Amino acid sequence: MFKCKECGKEFGDWHALGGHMRTHWGRKKEKVAEVPEKGEQRQREVIGRALGKLSEISPQEAWQIVVSWIIDVYKREQQRDEIIQAYRFRAQENETRIDTIQSELKKLQQMVVDRNGPNGTEI
Repeated sequence: MFKCKECGKEFGDWHALGGHMRTHWGRKKEKVAEVPEKGEQRQREVIGRALGKLSEISPQEAWQIVVSWIIDVYKREQQRDEIIQAYRFRAQENETRIDTIQSELKKLQQMVVDRNGPNGTEI
């Protein structure tokens, strides 16, 4: 059983206690934000556990959870940015290769024209 330290109500699981704790904050129970990516499911679960144990943790522990979450989000964004930069770099390399190949093809075509003459007959 999970007991509310504010009013003494008991709940069968920490999810219920977490939802109940919102009544003490003077807010209606809010829906957790929609999860757009699978990777954020873990964060949602961590936040759910944190809300459930809210009455059991100290302000310092709550702060550590928040800071840890912020660091995780920052690291994920940084990794995403690094991947995007790597793809952009590869795209630029590929464009350079394509330009080089096109230039070589034009040279070859010109050599064929020069060799065969303007009428297509070999000189």
